[in-house]
Amino acid sequence: GVCDCCDGSDEFQSHACPNTCVELAKADMEVAQRAAVQRAEREESGQKAAEERRARQAEARGHLSASATELEAALAAKTTAEATEAARKADRTRRLAAGEVAHALQLDRLSELSQGVALARLTLAKQVRGA
Repeated sequence: GVCDCCDGSDEFQSHACPNTCVELAKADMEVAQRAAVQRAEREESGQKAAEERRARQAEARGHLSASATELEAALAAKTTAEATEAARKADRTRRLAAGEVAHALQLDRLSELSQGVALARLTLAKQVRGA
């Protein structure tokens, strides 16, 4: 007959089926133990990965905080530089309007030809386009 049970109890008064229950139970137990070990290893690995992830997040938050501070400082420096540049331009415009530069260069004492030569040299030196 066909041995459906591990101990042959399904066969009526037959000794054709050997009792393999102990071997099957041992095999099942080994499979269960290996699965338990693997599960424990996965849990441990997952916990380590979670700890590493938390450490990286904490480090990233620290960098973010430092970067935010650096950004604020850079923006403050930019604002200061822009204000300084605006003041410099305003002063230059005021001085030009007041004729201070022309007076300092004594342009009123130059002949028209000398003024043209000076302007041409300045234009060439500064590589002004369209001149």
